[in-house]
Amino acid sequence: MKHAFVTWIPYSRTDIPAGWRRLYLSDHYQETGYTILDDVNYKKKWNERARRAQKKFLASGATVRAVTPAEFIEAFQKTKVKHWYKGSYITYYKKMVTLDATSVRQWLCFDPAGNPVAGLAVHDYAGVSVHLVAFTGKKAYPLQGGTGLIDIWFSDSYEKGIRYITFDQLKNRNGPSDQKGYTDFKLNFIEHRMSFPKAYFRVF
Repeated sequence: MKHAFVTWIPYSRTDIPAGWRRLYLSDHYQETGYTILDDVNYKKKWNERARRAQKKFLASGATVRAVTPAEFIEAFQKTKVKHWYKGSYITYYKKMVTLDATSVRQWLCFDPAGNPVAGLAVHDYAGVSVHLVAFTGKKAYPLQGGTGLIDIWFSDSYEKGIRYITFDQLKNRNGPSDQKGYTDFKLNFIEHRMSFPKAYFRVF
């Protein structure tokens, strides 16, 4: 390879080395959030809306349990979701499992009749657990299935000694409107929000 176009998104560095130029048209995600798991009573860091939703989930008769990758994929494929990225998310999940299945955890939420209605997969590394992919069917909403999945993610991570729960991408100020729903949901559980608004590029 003789030439390369490299994008750099600064995390903590404030000076910009010579040769790097501001990239104004960028599709990198600029907002994320995380929660520190330093107390078994992690729900005290959730907002009131999340705590109410968790109580509704517990009263709904729905259940959440860990499943195999094959079970997760089958349920995801059969569940009708609102967005157009279902196939891409499943492909992404399969790739992560292929690279290291031991670093990926996945759960399904089942309605009282035992039908899968929502799912969550996360990736663990070096004391951090990051939101990987999730899906929510229409029947999961009145059951608060998404909150039930977040709860087991937190509790299982705390038991494993994981310190940071990271929620991956959030909608930034100029982000597309279809990111608003999942961003509003994630913010119910987030302790700290982080911004990476600037990107730079260099041609080598």
